[in-house]
Amino acid sequence: MRFRYIFHITLLFLLFTGSILLRDRNIDKPLGRHHEWITAHTLVTLSIWEKEGLITHHFSPIYTFSGKANANLELLGGVKDQNGRCYYTSYPPFAFLLPYFIFHPLGITPNVMSLQVLGLIIHFICAFGVFLLLYQLYGKHIGKETFLPAFIAFTLYCYSYGNLWFHMNLWFCDILMQAFFIYGTLLYCKIRRGTGTRIHHILLGLVAFLAVYTEWLGLLMVMVFAISEGIRALRKKTNYRLFIVLCGAAFLALTLTLWQYSSINGLSAFLEAAKAKYLIRSGYQNRSISEYGFNILNPASYEKMDGNYNGNYLTLINLLGILGILFIAISIYRRKYFMNQEEGSLLFYIILPVVLHHLIFFNFNIVHDFSTLKTVFFLITLLAIFSQRILLFFSSLPVKVSWIGSVGLTIIISIKCFESAVLYKKNYVANSIIPPYVVLGQAIRTQAPADVLVIINGELCPEMMYYSGRNMGWALDTTGARDFLSRGGYSKAIFFDIKNGVLKGVYPL
Repeated sequence: MRFRYIFHITLLFLLFTGSILLRDRNIDKPLGRHHEWITAHTLVTLSIWEKEGLITHHFSPIYTFSGKANANLELLGGVKDQNGRCYYTSYPPFAFLLPYFIFHPLGITPNVMSLQVLGLIIHFICAFGVFLLLYQLYGKHIGKETFLPAFIAFTLYCYSYGNLWFHMNLWFCDILMQAFFIYGTLLYCKIRRGTGTRIHHILLGLVAFLAVYTEWLGLLMVMVFAISEGIRALRKKTNYRLFIVLCGAAFLALTLTLWQYSSINGLSAFLEAAKAKYLIRSGYQNRSISEYGFNILNPASYEKMDGNYNGNYLTLINLLGILGILFIAISIYRRKYFMNQEEGSLLFYIILPVVLHHLIFFNFNIVHDFSTLKTVFFLITLLAIFSQRILLFFSSLPVKVSWIGSVGLTIIISIKCFESAVLYKKNYVANSIIPPYVVLGQAIRTQAPADVLVIINGELCPEMMYYSGRNMGWALDTTGARDFLSRGGYSKAIFFDIKNGVLKGVYPL
């Protein structure tokens, strides 16, 4: 048993190491590719905290650098304090706080590579959580038996095309939330099965608190668990301990978030900013308000959503079609529904929070394709359940052909993982960053004094903010830049003329 346990863990590490080797050429490369602006956004906040401290900024995600030349220049939305410095309040702050609490005590500089390493650790934690969930679902024990569906789930989570990119090159609330989503589901299902102890209740309370303190999917997850537990308690007249734990954790996280963001510039300023941001992100407003015009009535929204899922998880969707057809064929052959209640309940707990998130934040899920990461937990769990049922069917056949299921599934999964690897290597080339934000940002850093307003006519983006260490305004040309200067009440500025990603000229104003 001990040898098999060591073998299982070693195999998991080897599988994950393979996914790191596949991504090695994208480690510690300049930011600027697919959605890496959210990583830059995090690094802007971390770099400011590192210089100025957390307490100064209410433990809240600031994105305005110090100095009057950076004040009152908004890019990412949020709440502005009395000094014209802006804070990002669209999410609770824990995804920003966690790397700070890890890096600062260890003396690690918050940079691209340190965040990527943290992202890889979270990737393994998530994959291992799905692995544990499958062992738990079927009452298996690591070390006692080799449970192929759990290894399939782990492998798919490691090598799915979207995960290879999102879990290393992007760091934001949505990425960290995956760990809380997976382990929250793992703990809740364990308690529901009656195998949970007091420590599992405590851990679930902690995970629920951190999930709500990280991302709104966490609140939806806890709501689903709490409502389910409340109904269960009413029907079976059991105690409300777990219901109270879940509600208490959510209440504490929301109260803490509200207190933090209200301390920036008052409660009304935070609520006004939150309302304005939600109107943009909801997808229930007209096209002029919904970002890029994507709302629930726009047919292009659904085309974009389809493109998001196919673009990031087509290999998983194709695999779901293959195994789903086999699953249905076996169910028809056996003349019964080939899925038990516990499997169905697990899938319900995983998919309902995601569906609610898509409905409540429709526009957000259309605009940001990394939001598809929320659904991959459901897709892989469903694939693992299909795999288990297919293996059970083949194991009931004569011994001479019973091996076909295991070998066949292993081959199919290997092919799909290889397809993901090919797509990743084809589409994420390390030198494909146009424009070169690091070069432009460093040019601004070296040529613009700290007390001089920076105005550009290039793209305003977090990558430029991070590499330049500056906030900046935008104008089409020097005439517009002078108007910007006079309207804002600034004393002097430098205009950076950027065309097609190339710095054409620098003009003091």
